[in-house]
Amino acid sequence: MKELIKKIHEIIKDYRREDLNFLYTREITEEHIQNWINQFDEKDREFVLAELLYLLPKSYLSRDKTLDIIGTKFEVYKTDFKYNSVQEFLKVTKFLKCQGAGKSQTKLDQSP
Repeated sequence: MKELIKKIHEIIKDYRREDLNFLYTREITEEHIQNWINQFDEKDREFVLAELLYLLPKSYLSRDKTLDIIGTKFEVYKTDFKYNSVQEFLKVTKFLKCQGAGKSQTKLDQSP
């Protein structure tokens, strides 16, 4: 079980790292994962960890990976909509605020 926890931690150790000063007092550790898994019956813990380890690489997007994906999409939009630069495209782009304060989507909003 410790090996599964270690592998899961390696994938998610950067989760909301940029928010540490605001929302959390510390980074996610292997101990956090251990405490989380302890809520399940002992007989189910290894299965839950194994399933999580199977799903995370297919679904977890680190901040860096997300920025890379978004940056690539903006380059495509710039070209498709015939703007000279991504910055020019973004100046006329409106982002909808569909989430409440403190959620990840609000990171896109740079207005005062």
